[in-house]
Amino acid sequence: MNLRSAKTRSILVDIVLILLGAVFIVFNQFIASMFVQVIGGVMILLGVIGIIVFFVRKEKTIGSGFMVAGAVAGILIGLFFLLRSDVVVSAFNYIFGSIMIMAGLVVLITSIGNARRVGRGWWITSLFGLAAAILGGIVLFAEVGDNVISILTGIALILCGIAGIIETIRLAKALDQMSKRDFTPPPGDRVGPV
Repeated sequence: MNLRSAKTRSILVDIVLILLGAVFIVFNQFIASMFVQVIGGVMILLGVIGIIVFFVRKEKTIGSGFMVAGAVAGILIGLFFLLRSDVVVSAFNYIFGSIMIMAGLVVLITSIGNARRVGRGWWITSLFGLAAAILGGIVLFAEVGDNVISILTGIALILCGIAGIIETIRLAKALDQMSKRDFTPPPGDRVGPV
């Protein structure tokens, strides 16, 4: 993989993070419950398909019995997700908070690790990572509403995306400069005939 394609992929992932963060902020009232309801619907659909497959099969084995039990459990869980999405959404602060803390720490550690290569300004992306981790801590430990969780998650995603773009561009420039330097060994260290 060459440097240019790695840089492009990394920036595209960061742009997706920024767009996802914007979706979380704009649709903060609906994103959590909509997400839970989509998952519930998918689980019900997969459960129904599993039951249909069981009845269509001619051979019935112990394994197919477990498949039906799993399909019924999936339908029941999916119904719970649809009917009591508020209960499931209340657990989102633990999920999103943990993800935000991990993402922020990854940005922070990466920017500190690349500090020697990229030179000055490494602390900017470190601050973005630290801010995302702090927002994750607020979501994880504070009593906040679902819309606040969505907004803070969106902000953290945008911060991580911007930090990722900055870090990728700075690292690519540093690596490009290193590759352009002349690395010929000094005259006394050359190996060859005497």
